[in-house]
Order: sequence, then structure tokens, then C-alpha cells
Amino acid sequence: MRLVALLLAILATLVLAAVPTQVQGASNGGSGSSLSECTELYFLNSIRIYNTSYSGVLYLETPQNISFGGGLVQRVYVVYSYNLTYDNSSHYMKFRIKAGQRFFGYFVARVVLCGINMTRLSELEALALADPYAYPPRNESLPKDVTKFLGEPPRIVLEVAKPAFVRWFEKTVGAPPSNFSKLVIALYVAEFVKHWVRYEVSPYPRPLREIVEKRVGDCDDMSRLIIALLWSFGIPAVMADGYVVIWGLNYELPVESTLYVFHNAGPHAFVLAYAPGFGWIPIDLLAGSLTSNPFIFEGYTKVIRVNETAVKEFKRVSKQINATQVFYVFTPPQFYVVERELQSFVEKLFAPYEHRASASTLSSTTTTSTASGTAPESSSVLETTVVVTKTVTAPLEQRVVTVTSTVTRLTVSTVYTTALPSPWILVPSLAALFAGSLLLGLFVAKRVRR
Repeated sequence: MRLVALLLAILATLVLAAVPTQVQGASNGGSGSSLSECTELYFLNSIRIYNTSYSGVLYLETPQNISFGGGLVQRVYVVYSYNLTYDNSSHYMKFRIKAGQRFFGYFVARVVLCGINMTRLSELEALALADPYAYPPRNESLPKDVTKFLGEPPRIVLEVAKPAFVRWFEKTVGAPPSNFSKLVIALYVAEFVKHWVRYEVSPYPRPLREIVEKRVGDCDDMSRLIIALLWSFGIPAVMADGYVVIWGLNYELPVESTLYVFHNAGPHAFVLAYAPGFGWIPIDLLAGSLTSNPFIFEGYTKVIRVNETAVKEFKRVSKQINATQVFYVFTPPQFYVVERELQSFVEKLFAPYEHRASASTLSSTTTTSTASGTAPESSSVLETTVVVTKTVTAPLEQRVVTVTSTVTRLTVSTVYTTALPSPWILVPSLAALFAGSLLLGLFVAKRVRR
């Protein structure tokens, strides 16, 4: 999602309204990360559809199982669900809608993220930027399970962006990138992109050629350029997406006929880079995910080319649905309070938007679609249209859950286990928190691929 640019001062004034609960974690961590402390959060995703000319299956964003060769571990437990079912093939909560039909549904997931040492990551990245000479090249080879996160940079990046970076780096640091560790290169690539590309919001992703030639982009655009540059230096990298937690954040974003509302978190994308000797390092230009702010992972991809057909499909379907979708992140104490009257709490979240039920102008085209497994492989950030489910290649441990049209308490429900790394740097604007992430949302089920 791309928001209208906000001042850095806005973020600076945000004060943590609550501190995530620390609990004992698992003992099967990876590469130098301590799993003795975990952050526990509750994630609510809810939707009310007032009118639609669309018929088919829709998927709600659901935290996913992700597996890397080391790093942090996330476990997700769906604890409440209303009018939704769990799709075993896509690992998403879903529902079926018919043209002219109204709909209301939601789910709550308990998210436990272990292996986080935000202080250590913040200090490491700050030191590497301040004194790059303290981090000379290392001769360590890449682990086999990490090499799959390398890719081929597009020609426009090799011919234009990389030479520009090398010139900037030599002028800034006083020596060529080859004199420094992959850690330093990765962090300075992000610094370069932040200054070289002018931040400009857009609800849809831009092709890399446009980003490089016009030197304009936002969160996900910059992330894809960073990934391409990192690949050119032999650094494995992927783009992670999910929700960065910023306590006190309340934001509304209208897109076509749908209004997205966020409380305490916003959709965000950032880069994870692998540096030998240091493991996975978060490269977050804008939101300090996992270095300054907690993060709830939904997926990741190493695909950096944009599928324009999928973007057009997203626009088309968005025009067919008049809806409000509300996201809310809680600390455990906050959730325990609203849990007693959860249905009433969720209903109240939608109360301010009921006027939208009579203000719909929808596309008259009716499309029928159902989820049908996995989409064909292709090179696209949006690997889908609305008819395609999101697929995660890592195995999930789960139990099949039957969800009825009444509130159902799931004591031992869907369980995902993920192992993943982390990100950096403070936000220059809250706008970038949501750049492009909208297209990873409800109406387009994005494929996650390694």
C-alpha cells in the first residue's frame, strides 16, 4: 500500500502504548539467535462487504509459514474464526461470496515470534555504517540452503544502477565495495537507494526499468531494486511482507471501492539479506522492522519483476467490491480484555463506516472464480490473479479445523512454524509502511516463492 507521504516527525512522536509480552521460547533456534525470549501478539483481520458484483472465493491475509536456513521462529495459532474456513492448500482463511450478497467475517491469530534481538541488530547495523573499515571481507562460503536466494539482476540494474552505486560508495567511503564485507555492502546499498530514488507513493508496483530510469519509487519498489543490486554483489536477498507493529497507529486507506483500516500495525515490505559471518540481516529503509518495531510475517519472495496483468486484475476486482477491511494488533493483556466480548468489539470497529453501505458504485462485470491450487511459475511480484491461491513451499504442522457461522473457539487449531531473519533503520515517512503491500492483500492471493 502506498500512502500519502508523511513527515518523519510524525513517527518520531509515536510512543509505545504497550510492550509486547515476553514469554519463554523454543530451543531450536538458528545462526546465533537466542530463542530465550519471544514476542507474543494477537492479530485480527476482519471484513464487511456491503455490496459486490463479484462471485467467487476470496482470501484474507493470514500469517504464513516461512522457512530460512536460520534466524527467528514464528508460530501462529488461529484462536477465533467467524464465517471463515481454513484452506489447506493455500494456508489462508477464505470465504465464498456471490454477486449482490453481503458478508461479515473475521479471525484472530495468536502470533509468537522468537529469536529476536532487536538491540543487537540495531547496534550491529549502526556500527557497520559508522565504521565500515571495521568489517573487512570474509572468506566464508554461503550455506547451500542460502544460495537459492540468489538471482540474476536485470540488465538495467547492471548497466545503470550498479555503476551509480559504486561511484557513490567510493566517494562516500573512500574505497571500492570489494574492500568490505557483504554486511557493509548490503547496508550501504540500502543507504544508496534511499538517497538515489525519490520517494513517491503509488498504489501499484512499478517495473524496475521505470524505477531506475525515473529514479522514483516507494517501499516495495525500493526493496526490489535493493535486491537486484545485492544479487549483483553475490549477496542472497528476498523481500519479506507482513505487518510492522507501531503502537498507536490508526490509518485509513481507500483503494477503489474498498477501505482498509489499520490499528497498531500496517502492511509493509522490506529486504532480508544474508551476510556470511552474520547471518540474515534486515534491510528496512522505512520502518525499522525487528530493529525498532515488531513484525508479523506473512510471506516472502525473490521475484522482482512485476506482472502487470495481475495488477490490472487486482484493479478490476477491487472495483467490484464495496467493502471495509479492518486490521488490529493487540498485546496479550489488550486482547484478554476484548476477548470476553469479541464479537461486539469487532462490530464496533466497523460502526464508523456503515455509511459506506449506501455509497457504492461497482463495476457491472461479474466474475466467477474458485481457488484451484497452485499457479504456474512466472516472474512476477504478484504471481496471481484473484483465482490463484498463495502457496508456501515449507511444510506446515496443522490440524484440519471446521469453522461454523458462529464464533468458534479453536483451542488447538492451525499451527504454522516459521524460521526467518530480520530488518533496520528508522522510517523517513509513515507513508512507506504500506507502499505496495496492498497488492499482497485480500483480493489478490500472492504466491510466495523462494
